Amino acid sequence: MTINSECANSGKPIKIEFDSDLNVRYVDDGSDPMICVPKVNLVETKESSIVDIF
Repeated sequence: MTINSECANSGKPIKIEFDSDLNVRYVDDGSDPMICVPKVNLVETKESSIVDIF
């Protein structure tokens, strides 16, 4: 899986690749990403944003 995003602070593009076990395979040079996967049932939630769940 590949995630293409951008830094909310600088606007710099970010590319992160994962394998099927969620191990990071690639990040842009100079990046040190912190990645978390919240354990939330998104299928059954009625909130419009994951932030509202917390």
